[in-house]
Amino acid sequence: MKLACLRCRNHKIKCNKGEPVCHQCITAKADCTYVGRKKRPRLAQQKLQVRQLSRRLEYVEKHLQQEENASTPSPLENPASSESETPSYVSPKGDAPPENGRDSWIYRLASDARQNFEKVHAHGMNVPSDTPDTSTVNSAMSSLNEALEDLGKLRIRSHENVLKGRGFELSPAMASECMKTFCEMIDSMVIPEVFTKYIDLDLLNALPHITHSPFITIDPAIRVSYYAALYYGLHRLNGPEDGLAQAAYYKCLEAVPTWLNSATGSDMDGYTAALLTWTAITNFDYQLSWKFHCKACQWLKQAGIDHLDKLHAATLEEENTRQGLRYLYWHVVQTDLLFRLFYGKPPAIKWVPHKVQVPSLFSPQNMQPKASQSILFIVWIRHIVQTAELFQFIEDHPGETQQQEVFDEVDSYCARLEAMIIEWNTDSLMRSAKKSENKSLAFLYGDHVTAVYASIVGMKRLTRRKDNRQPLVDATTLRAARKVIEIILFFNTPGDTGPPTMEEIYFLAIQSSFVAFFSFCAIFSLYEFILACSDPEACENDLQSLEHIGAIMKSTSDTRAEFVPIYNTVKALNKVSRSLQDDRRRAQRSLSQATGSVDHPSAISLSATPLSEAEAQQQAPQQAASAVLADPFRPFSPPLDFSNPGFPSLPDFQISGPGEVQPLDFVRALESGFMERNWHEGWWDMDGDINVGLGA
Repeated sequence: MKLACLRCRNHKIKCNKGEPVCHQCITAKADCTYVGRKKRPRLAQQKLQVRQLSRRLEYVEKHLQQEENASTPSPLENPASSESETPSYVSPKGDAPPENGRDSWIYRLASDARQNFEKVHAHGMNVPSDTPDTSTVNSAMSSLNEALEDLGKLRIRSHENVLKGRGFELSPAMASECMKTFCEMIDSMVIPEVFTKYIDLDLLNALPHITHSPFITIDPAIRVSYYAALYYGLHRLNGPEDGLAQAAYYKCLEAVPTWLNSATGSDMDGYTAALLTWTAITNFDYQLSWKFHCKACQWLKQAGIDHLDKLHAATLEEENTRQGLRYLYWHVVQTDLLFRLFYGKPPAIKWVPHKVQVPSLFSPQNMQPKASQSILFIVWIRHIVQTAELFQFIEDHPGETQQQEVFDEVDSYCARLEAMIIEWNTDSLMRSAKKSENKSLAFLYGDHVTAVYASIVGMKRLTRRKDNRQPLVDATTLRAARKVIEIILFFNTPGDTGPPTMEEIYFLAIQSSFVAFFSFCAIFSLYEFILACSDPEACENDLQSLEHIGAIMKSTSDTRAEFVPIYNTVKALNKVSRSLQDDRRRAQRSLSQATGSVDHPSAISLSATPLSEAEAQQQAPQQAASAVLADPFRPFSPPLDFSNPGFPSLPDFQISGPGEVQPLDFVRALESGFMERNWHEGWWDMDGDINVGLGA
């Protein structure tokens, strides 16, 4: 309710509260001044009580929901929760205790796999004569067992001693250089010269000189972004072996709880959460990055950005402000689609047509867009829109009766994406840009092309058939997976222009977002193809590519310790695959010597170039025929199970049960566990406040 003006209140006369001058002041020809109500400051105790009440309500809702599902937990225990089921709050006190050593599920998985391989080989009646030699497989599985054990130990780390003894002192001059470097980097992170036009980079450049001043209070969101910028800047300036960069990352995580406690959902909070999402992914903190992403989505919804253009802008200034928010919204939507596609996460934010417009390339800040900007912008938006529309189509067609419609739509989606890459010639532009001086543009082209092909792999895996009519890895999936690996190897192979520059060295270090978010789906698709392929020559190039990936991880692990368990796991998987290849070749030679002829079954084409629709149709029956030919490892081929979204979870793989061994399910379960490792959970979330509001 509006208050009376100051003159009417002082003279104690009735004020009609007219705008801009009331009737009494008009009559008296006096100045009319209105005062506004002051907001009451929220007390910290009230905030704490509301937070505790919210947590208890979340617990009650979970408890009631589990009772409805006929699985009532003990009232003294918090109900178990999965990060992949819902982004709602989970109390840290209710988390399961960390696994240790030989009690970890991943250790038991590898041990059971090795024991079952031995058991199947021991029962000669169930195994063909050309089964691989037990000692070779045992040696490979033993290496895999040790690698997985080391990988599982990463989960045992706690935050108690991680941040201790990690001093972070940086001179103002060095910090300024890092800020300058970060400003150059962010200019080409998504779309060149776009995001920087809507972020106050001058403020970040001024922070090194005022961050320690006792007379200046820095917004917590700005401080977190500052440390994240230092992390990227130090990585690029000093290379991947620099310990200060990792210290800057820890310093960034230290500042997060203070930021979350004071966050109001401002635009800067949204930008900060979006930046930290990919910063955490770069450091393999998958669950942490998911929490940051949920926070970004929550604040976008609170600010009404998810329906920003429901009403037209009133002024040009408002339209200009909306332009930057549109870029932020579409960036967050793309990240959400990637989480849904590769990690089976629920949607945290949805794109609804006509509620948020596509950003415009032409704006008062950018009236001369370049060709690279236009191409990347169009590919970026088309990829997001087509993926969002396909997810909506899948949601609108549930049940087995509509599966064929979903399969047809997925095939159309994959064909459209492949055609888009050919239409805009992004692959050739990527290769030509690498030979030029603007290598960052080549990396940006590679990032977009990799995201497109990885989406094809992920969507194919998400919607595979529940019967045996489809090959384990169809031609489209195999072609896209090979393309992802090819691009990673392309950027890790020295070119004709001499030794790699500092920019290339930086990208190879920070390129872990390629490895962390995109390559795992391609790597395990190739492992599945190698397991299912009966002709060792047909998959030899794929195995060599995987061995090259292992070599890249080896060189990276020399400077980044967190890559060591990943390298050991990929190395062990390559060793198992190589053992299978060698024994298949020995079996073929023995068969050839016995029969006097050589018979190589048909196989899927090794070409990574996107095929036309007619070529793909011709290749499909050949691939299906190769699956039914004699396979030395036929007892190891499992019935297909595609019930889970994306990647299957561990409970679906009962490796210690009776029956034949199913190493393909072992690889899939390994992939799921490998990608869902929450390696650094609890390193920084001292009070557990990051989960508050995730269900909003």
